[in-house]
Amino acid sequence: MAEKKDLSQVTSNESGVQGQYKNWFLEYASYVILERAVPAIEDGLKPVQRRILHSMKEMDDGRYNKVANIIGQSMQYHPHGDASIGEALVNLGQKDLLIDTQGNWGDVRTGDDAAAPRYIEARLSKFALDVAFNAKTTNWQLSYDGRKNEPVTLPMKFPLLLAQGADGIAVGLSTKILPHNFVELCQASIQYLRGKKFELFPDFQTAGMVDVSNYNDGKRGGKIRVRCRIEELDKKMLAIRDVPYGVTVSQLCDSITKANDAGKIKIKKVVDVTAKEVEVQVELAAGISPDITIDALYAFTDCEVSISPNACIIEKQRPKFVTVSELLITSTNLTKELLQKELEIKLQELQDKWHYTSLEKIFFEEKIYKELEKKYDTWDKVLVAIEKAFVPFRKLLNRDVTREDVLKLTEKPVRRIYRLDIDELNAQIKSIEAEIKQVQYDLEHLTDFAVAYFDHLLKKYGKGRERKSEIKLFDTIKIQQVAIANTKLYVNREEGFVGTSLKKDEFLFDCSDIDDIIIFTKRGIMKVVKVGDKHFIGKDIIYVAIFRKNDERTTYNMMYLDAATGASYAKRFNVTGITRDKEYDLTKGSDKSKVHYFTANPNGEAEVVKIVLSPNCTARNKELEFYFEELEIKGRSSIGNIVTKYPIKSVKLKEAGRSTLAGRKIWFDDQFGRLNTDEKGKYLGMFEDEKILIVYADGNYEITDTELNQRFDADTILLIGKFKPEKILTAVYKDNAKNQFNVKRFKIETTTLKTKYLFIKEGEGNTLHCVTTDEEPVLTVHTGKGAQVRSAKFKIAKMVEVMGWKAIGAKLMDFSKNVTMEWEPRPKDDNNQPELFE
Repeated sequence: MAEKKDLSQVTSNESGVQGQYKNWFLEYASYVILERAVPAIEDGLKPVQRRILHSMKEMDDGRYNKVANIIGQSMQYHPHGDASIGEALVNLGQKDLLIDTQGNWGDVRTGDDAAAPRYIEARLSKFALDVAFNAKTTNWQLSYDGRKNEPVTLPMKFPLLLAQGADGIAVGLSTKILPHNFVELCQASIQYLRGKKFELFPDFQTAGMVDVSNYNDGKRGGKIRVRCRIEELDKKMLAIRDVPYGVTVSQLCDSITKANDAGKIKIKKVVDVTAKEVEVQVELAAGISPDITIDALYAFTDCEVSISPNACIIEKQRPKFVTVSELLITSTNLTKELLQKELEIKLQELQDKWHYTSLEKIFFEEKIYKELEKKYDTWDKVLVAIEKAFVPFRKLLNRDVTREDVLKLTEKPVRRIYRLDIDELNAQIKSIEAEIKQVQYDLEHLTDFAVAYFDHLLKKYGKGRERKSEIKLFDTIKIQQVAIANTKLYVNREEGFVGTSLKKDEFLFDCSDIDDIIIFTKRGIMKVVKVGDKHFIGKDIIYVAIFRKNDERTTYNMMYLDAATGASYAKRFNVTGITRDKEYDLTKGSDKSKVHYFTANPNGEAEVVKIVLSPNCTARNKELEFYFEELEIKGRSSIGNIVTKYPIKSVKLKEAGRSTLAGRKIWFDDQFGRLNTDEKGKYLGMFEDEKILIVYADGNYEITDTELNQRFDADTILLIGKFKPEKILTAVYKDNAKNQFNVKRFKIETTTLKTKYLFIKEGEGNTLHCVTTDEEPVLTVHTGKGAQVRSAKFKIAKMVEVMGWKAIGAKLMDFSKNVTMEWEPRPKDDNNQPELFE
C-alpha cells in the first residue's frame, strides 16, 4: 500500500508540473506577443518605444539630452536591460520622424552603428510633440513596480505605424509592416475622410526602386521587389548609387563578390567608395557586356531583394492580421476620435472659463463683493450671503453657482472697480463665446476639421519628405540568359555520358551550372537534363547543346531508319518545351531504329544532302539528292516524310542550307526599356541583319543590334526603329546659349555599334525637342496659352539643306516656354508599318 501511495504522489506531481508548463508557456507567448514584438494599432508603438517617448516627454525642456540619460529614465518604466532600450532608441532616431538627433547615430545604408550613448544626444521632434502627446486624452496605468504612471497607449494623431514600419518575431507569429511615405499617408487620410479611394505603397529611406505589382495592399502572401540603381559609367565600369531596403553596403558588396566567386557573374573587382552618398563601383572583366552584367547583378546578388509584408498588430489585446488600407482607416478614425475628445475637452474648459468670467463680471458689476465688507459671525455665513446674492442672476449663467465658484471669487483681491475693468471682462466673455462657437462648429463638422488637421501636418512637416523610392514595374530576368559560363561540359559519346566531371573525355563547350542541356543519340532518343557532374543519356551520343526553352527558331533536320519497316524518313522539328530527364523517342519507336543524318540549325537552315543507297539493293538509282527545305517544320513527335524504302549506306552534306525562316519580328517595350519578340510594346519591324537606330532627348543617337539582353532608359528615347543609312533625320533642338530653337537635317555617317554620338550643339541646357525621318517633314508649332494660342507650319525640307551630322544647324525661331511642337502624320511604308516610332 505504501508503494502505491508513493507512486500516486509522483503521478500527481508530474501532472502538476505538466499543467504548470502549459500555463507558463502560454503566459510567456502572450507576454512576447503583447509586450515585446508586435505594435499596438492605437499608436503604432511597441511598449519599449512608447516608454522611451514617454520618458523623453518627461525630460523635455527643449534642449538635447544625453542618450545615456534617456535610457536611465526609460528604465523606470521598462523592466529590461539598457541594451534593449538603447537599441530601440537608436532605431527610432534613425527613422528621422519622432526624434531630433545630434551626433553619430549610425547609418542604415552602410550598417554603421551609432556612437556610445554617452556621446550622442536626442530630444523629441516638434512633430512628435504635436501628434503624440496630450495628458488629458491619455489612458494611464501603473508602471511595472507600481511607483509611477505610464501611458497605456500614446494619443497618436497620425498613422505612425505605416510611416515607420515595424518588424517583430514573437512566439508563433511575426510582423513585418513596411514604411510608407509621410506625404502620401497624409494625402491618403484626407482622401479617406472625403470618401475617396486611395492607394498606399512602401517608401524607403534607402531610396532605390520598388515593384509593387504584387504588394496586394500589404496582405500576407503579398510581395514586393526592391532594386538598387545601377548606372553604366562606361563599357568597363558600373556604379551602384543606393542599396535595397534591409541591405547594407557591405552586405551588397559581399553578395557581389560571392556571385563572382561562384561564377554567376564575371567582374574584375568591386570597390566601396561610399561617403556622404552611397557609391559602389563594379569594374567589369574584359569582353563582358554591361547590360548582361546589370541583369546578372539583379538576378544573383542583393542588388534585388524580395520582401514579403505581414501586417500583424495588437488590437484589443489580441494579435490581428490586417491590410495597409485597414491600418490607415483605423488610424485615421482613431485620429478623428482623438481630435473630437480634444475639442470636447476644450469646449468644456471654455464653458467653465465663460461661466467663471461671467461670475466675476456680476460679482463686481453688481457689487456683490461688498458682502465681504459686512460683518458676519462666521466665514460660512459670508459665503452663503454671496451665494444668495447670485440667485437673481441665475438666468444669465449656464449652470448653478457652486461653493467652489464662490471660494474662487473670494480669493481675488478686492479693490476699487472701474468701468474699464467691466469692459475688459465683457471683451473676455465675447472672445470666449467666439471660441466656443468655433469649437462647436468644428465638432459639428468634425470630418472637415480632421481634413484640415492632416492638411496642416502636410504643410508644416511635409517639406523634404517627398517619395524617395521610385515605383517601377520590373522586368522578369531569365537567369539562364544572363548567367556567365562558369563550368566546362564534357561528353563520352560511346558510353553515353555527359557531365562536368568527365575531364578526360571530349570537351564540348563552356556553360553555366544552371543551364539545361539537350542531347540526341544515334538511336533517335532526345533528352534534356540539368548541367551536372555526370549523366547517363544512352550510347552513341551524336549532338549536345544548351537548351533554350520556347526557342522557335532553332530547327533540327533529321533522317532516320525505321527498323520495323526498313524505310527511312526525314523530318524537321522544333523543341520548345519538354519535361526534364524524360526520354523522347524521335523515331517510330522500334528498338533497332537509328539516325542516318542529324543537324541543328539556329535560323531554320535547310541543307541539301546526298544519299547513297546500299549497293545490294534493287533500286536502279543508287544515289539520291534530298532537299530539307521541301519539308514543313513540325513537332518533335511527327513521323516525318518517307525518303526511301531501300536501305541507305550513307547520307552526306552536299550543299549548306539557307534560312527558311523569315526575319525576327522585334518589338520595343517602353515600360521596361527592352527589345522583345513577345509582341509587347511598339512594333519595330522584321529584322534579319538590320540594325536599330535610337535617338535620345539629350541629343545623342546610337546604332545597336537586335540583342534582346540590352537595357534602355525608355523615358529618354524620342525615336527608335530600323536603321536605314539612306534616311535623313530632321531634328529641332534648343540652343540654350542663344535662347533659340535650331533645326538641322543630316544622315547618319557613323557605323560603330553601341556608341552614343552627340549631334546637337554641345552646351549646358541644350535639349532635343523633336526628331523624325520623314522625307518631307512638316512641323506644327503652337505658341501662347489658352485663347491666345497661335499655330504655324514649317516645311523643313524647303527651309534647310542636308548637312553633316556634326553641324549646328539653322535658326528656326526664338525660344519660348509656351511652345509645343509636333510633326504632321507620316505615310506608311509598303508593309503598312511606320519605319520609325517616335
